[in-house]
Amino acid sequence: ASTRLCKLDVLVKDVAGPGSAVLARDAINVWSTGWTGDDRYIVIDASFDEDWGCYSIPVLGGQRRHLRRGACAQLGNGDTTLVTWANPGDTLAWIRRVGTATGALYDSVSISIAGDAFPVVKPTSDGRWLIIGEWRGRGSTITIADRAGEIRDSLVSQVAGYWTFDPVPGSHTFIGLSDDITGRSLATLLRHPIDEDGSIGRADTLIRQFDSDQTMISRNGDLLI
Repeated sequence: ASTRLCKLDVLVKDVAGPGSAVLARDAINVWSTGWTGDDRYIVIDASFDEDWGCYSIPVLGGQRRHLRRGACAQLGNGDTTLVTWANPGDTLAWIRRVGTATGALYDSVSISIAGDAFPVVKPTSDGRWLIIGEWRGRGSTITIADRAGEIRDSLVSQVAGYWTFDPVPGSHTFIGLSDDITGRSLATLLRHPIDEDGSIGRADTLIRQFDSDQTMISRNGDLLI
């Protein structure tokens, strides 16, 4: 953190050695970070004095670029970033395809949402399907839409909903952490296939009574952390 104003710095560090480099300074908040698939950029959800939203930063150094207000998700090897935005109370959210390096707007699609929850959108690695999460209280809705924003299927949980979800790289599959059926403060880790027509397939249970609220998937999709 920058001690002068108690703000945050974003840096990269060599895991095997002492080397490090500061990519961005004096963020008011940073709530997610991620590498692009080609490792050329760090993409962050953050707020700075000038604005907030999705930013891209060259790993080899350079100015951060404000892509748009909203939440980031990477598409393909990282040359395109999806930025999702919805105004409070709106029943439509906009997903914008933006150039990670240039900030150029390629196109946008709208999706229907409940209007009382900000959606999180994560694409499958080939970009064919958009997986959309919404949360209201303890309930959740996971929706599958195609590239044009057309809704194909939804998984609605009124009470024991999903906490998080992530697409599995190299597949049309996603995993999600759900409230454990025992009612304890534990999770069940489930895996859902996405069928050819975009419908959500029956879940496979991977782990029960999982004492964690976060997961990470390796880039090849073989390992779960």
